[in-house]
Amino acid sequence: MTEAERSVETTVEARCPMCGKACKLTVVHSLTGEAVSAAAHCPECGTTPVVYGILPTGDRRLTLSDGSVYEPSMKVYSLREAARGLTGSEGLRTRLKVAEALRDDEREREAVSECLTIEEEAFATDPLTPEVRDIGISAAFTAGRIMDWNGDSDAAAKIYGGALEHAEQSDSEDAAALRVEYVFDTSVGKPDGDAAIRAMADEIEKSGGRAYRGSIPAAVNVYDAMTSFYAMKGKMKQAFAAARKAAGCAEAAMAASPSEERTADLLHCLHVCSQTAYSAGNPGKGREYAKKLLRTSESLKDTDPKQYGDGILMFARIAADSDPDLIPESRKRMEELIDFLPKKEESGLPDERVALAYFYHSLRKGDGELDPDDLEHAYAILRDNAFCEKAARDIFMMVGTTYLVYLQDRDRARADAVRDEMRSMGLFRSLSEEGYGPKDTGSGPADGNGDAGPDQTRK
Repeated sequence: MTEAERSVETTVEARCPMCGKACKLTVVHSLTGEAVSAAAHCPECGTTPVVYGILPTGDRRLTLSDGSVYEPSMKVYSLREAARGLTGSEGLRTRLKVAEALRDDEREREAVSECLTIEEEAFATDPLTPEVRDIGISAAFTAGRIMDWNGDSDAAAKIYGGALEHAEQSDSEDAAALRVEYVFDTSVGKPDGDAAIRAMADEIEKSGGRAYRGSIPAAVNVYDAMTSFYAMKGKMKQAFAAARKAAGCAEAAMAASPSEERTADLLHCLHVCSQTAYSAGNPGKGREYAKKLLRTSESLKDTDPKQYGDGILMFARIAADSDPDLIPESRKRMEELIDFLPKKEESGLPDERVALAYFYHSLRKGDGELDPDDLEHAYAILRDNAFCEKAARDIFMMVGTTYLVYLQDRDRARADAVRDEMRSMGLFRSLSEEGYGPKDTGSGPADGNGDAGPDQTRK
């Protein structure tokens, strides 16, 4: 492999560090994921070298040759400038937008730090108005969700708990959602952990069966949490019943206030309904919800391309996990999705969903075999994205491990090369240590636990 092949270059839209206008930021990553070089390219100012560093928190930090910090995001920079000089609720609300922009820019630890500072300042305000209180609650909820997404439910629960007293006094949607997430995170693993969630569900039923303390989205979260608790205990019929209630609430929330977030909730709930129905021994209902998920996703193709792609991939996941009879339909949809999705994002990297589409297209019903060309496509896309820290670890491990298992007794030289690439990125030390011995040649998609990828019961 040449040096050129051992590095990946990405280019993103950015803010020029000299004039502040739009420019291109180019970063070259090595095979091990380290940034080799970085520079901002402005049509007016020319090229400005940038030092690319990683903070102890894991967030990136860009500086110029004089040591000054460079903010590449036009949105983050603009919001920070807008927040200068603002005080009171207006200042706190604008800073919360900064935190949300940091989160969207995948600078999650920075976002959490900003949120916690906002929360502390908001709750310390005297007198504490309902408006400022709700900003503090929203900041705590945003920070907690980021920690939940990163798998640190203990840290998330601590953040939620710090705002719980104020959330109990508020009727905002974020307050209701914060209460639900706090109960879930502090109840998992306890013998009677689902009691608090059931109490919330009882409250919903008493108020008409659609809202938790006035919030329909919070009711979705309550029933989604109940689904998870029942699934953890192996009570799949009860899990399916709870999942159906979550889907009903998600449809009501979507009808009341359509948005990207409500659409994502609905697709997730239909996906979980299908999964739990199959697990409950009800393949008829499982297929019914799978097809409803497919129809709902297809209806979004022109209006919400992102959710369309996400939903179609959920359908493919169901086929891979639970229903081989759906694989021919899934393969057809993957072909359509590969043609539909952009081959590259603004960063210059391939869309990760293209890799997943190739991965699910590799399944062939009946012969138990996988398509090696599809697997190679999927792996190569995720490998290049992983070099640049743009690939989700669980997805890359799912695809990479499946590809390795497939190659093990078919192409040992290629298997060794793939293993070395994954090892160089610190993903694992050896195949056997990930649960696969040298003679394990199972052909189905796997993530090391024998299923087709990470659990998606909770959002």
